[in-house]
Amino acid sequence: MVHRQARRINREFKGQDLGVSSPQGRFESGAALLDGTTLRKADALGKHLLVDFADDRTLHVHLGLYGKWSFGAGEAPEPRGQVRLRIQGDDTYADLRGPTACEVLDPDQVRALTDRIGPDPIRKDADDPNKQLKVLLRRKASAALLQPVEPKPIKFETTTKKKRDGASTPRLVFVYGDDQRPRLSEQHQLRLQ
Repeated sequence: MVHRQARRINREFKGQDLGVSSPQGRFESGAALLDGTTLRKADALGKHLLVDFADDRTLHVHLGLYGKWSFGAGEAPEPRGQVRLRIQGDDTYADLRGPTACEVLDPDQVRALTDRIGPDPIRKDADDPNKQLKVLLRRKASAALLQPVEPKPIKFETTTKKKRDGASTPRLVFVYGDDQRPRLSEQHQLRLQ
């Protein structure tokens, strides 16, 4: 969902000098920093949306449980409800309501955030041998149960619809590596390829 929002923000606002405001008032100082600046690119990292603006400023949004973006054409109408952030472009606007995080970060803070979050397995540039498994675990539509079988190995069972990726491997076995992190056994890695 966040990846889709990043694509939409790029499509609607990339390269434009934007009007940024906080009708609710809880993001006034951050909105003032971004108002009138050019949006360079929106990108998603896990559940975090990072919107790069000129002057090395990045808008960080985490929707949490209640956050929601809404988009509209033309000039934005009077705000209804609690609009934390409003972005006004040439012919489109976007309103953000109820996010867990909405803040402006500098490049050092963005690096610290990305280091803390770690790689996003959904991204095309991700280089991870367990990418497919991690994607399955992050999907909310998959119901997963991790259950210890012995002191070291872990079995993984998933209930997914037959048309979803990974449905052909309903049972996967993890083994611990030297770094004490569970990894797919070689037999199951071959089955995923």
